[in-house]
Amino acid sequence: MELRYISETSIAAVLADGDALHGTAGPCEVSFPAEPGEPYFDAALATGLTIALYVPPSAPTFTRIPKAEVWRRLTDEEAEAVDAALQAAPLRLRRVFEAAQFLDTADADYPALRAGVEAALGATRANEVLAPTY
Repeated sequence: MELRYISETSIAAVLADGDALHGTAGPCEVSFPAEPGEPYFDAALATGLTIALYVPPSAPTFTRIPKAEVWRRLTDEEAEAVDAALQAAPLRLRRVFEAAQFLDTADADYPALRAGVEAALGATRANEVLAPTY
């Protein structure tokens, strides 16, 4: 059976002439937010259509934070502590941090950068300061 997803607004046309829309005899699959007891759902079942459960799109996963935002979230005292931790880091890691415009939690160097911030601020505050925004 050919499966074709259609919107709620066009289901009335499917109910009126399903064969014309999906091009085959028999039921077609319909996917939209509907539950038993709603008119479109019950009418579709009555005509033999297969109803697919509506699955809303998942929320995006944010992995990046602009470096400027990190500094804005810090108090002056916290900024001093984070800066001291960065100065104690190996040169390569400092240069990576300095060159980057944003931090990405998926980056290979992120755990080392995060460890420095955690050492300076503690885990709870590091989570707040390093919360990704996009």
